Amino acid sequence: MKGLVFRVNREIGIAAVQTQPGEYSIFDFHGNGPVETGDAVRWEGNTLLGPLPLCNLTKNKTFEVFFQCHQITQEQLNRQFLVEPA
Repeated sequence: MKGLVFRVNREIGIAAVQTQPGEYSIFDFHGNGPVETGDAVRWEGNTLLGPLPLCNLTKNKTFEVFFQCHQITQEQLNRQFLVEPA
């Protein structure tokens, strides 16, 4: 699966990747985190949850992350990131 990093919250250590219009995957990371908003990333499979290697294509680096969920909507994403609707 490939996508672009859509949102990063370093305070709680999560990031969201837009995998297709209106669909997102969310993963946890540790430390400074392997990604920034706008980075292109890739991982194996499209529904596997748990620890997986994430390849940051923009930075040409691979990191271990923990996938929480896949194929969620913008509304679900906002809840995960504690964002109030506009």
